[in-house]
Order: sequence, then structure tokens, then C-alpha cells
Amino acid sequence: MHEVQSEKGELMSKFEEVNARNVELEAEVKILKCALDKSNTQLQQFSSGTKKLDHMLSLGLHLEIGKVLATLSLRVLQLQRRHLFQHLYLKNSRSE
Repeated sequence: MHEVQSEKGELMSKFEEVNARNVELEAEVKILKCALDKSNTQLQQFSSGTKKLDHMLSLGLHLEIGKVLATLSLRVLQLQRRHLFQHLYLKNSRSE
């Protein structure tokens, strides 16, 4: 009977140790979950910011392309106008 009491005491002691370790691990899990949630939030913010930056850069690129096209269009119009004036000048010179 004394052996049973001794074994019961050892088992209770081990149970208390395991239970205390379980409480520590649960606290660590909570801390890690909070860190994970914070990391996920930061990742989502970063991803959202990257998408916004990509969009803004894309708009900037479209503006730059638009400026280049406008410059080219203006240059083409200037060349067409010069060609037309040269053509009219030559036509008038020949008719005189």
C-alpha cells in the first residue's frame, strides 16, 4: 500500500510538471499567434502598398508615353505643315 501511495505521489508530481509545461506552451502559442497575425497584417499592408505603387508607376508611365506621343504628333504636324508650305511655294513659283 505504501508503494501505491508513493507511485501516486510521483504520478501527481509528473502530472503537475506536465500541466505547468502545458500552460507555458499555451502562453507561447498565444504570443506566436499574435506575432503571426501582426506579420500577416504587415504583409497585407505591404502588398496593398506595392499594388498602389505599381498603379501609380503605371499611371506615370502612361503619362510619359502620352507626352512622347503628343510630342511626336506635334512634330509630325509641323513636318506636314512645312511640306505643305513648300509644295504651295513651289506650285506658286512655277505658275509665275
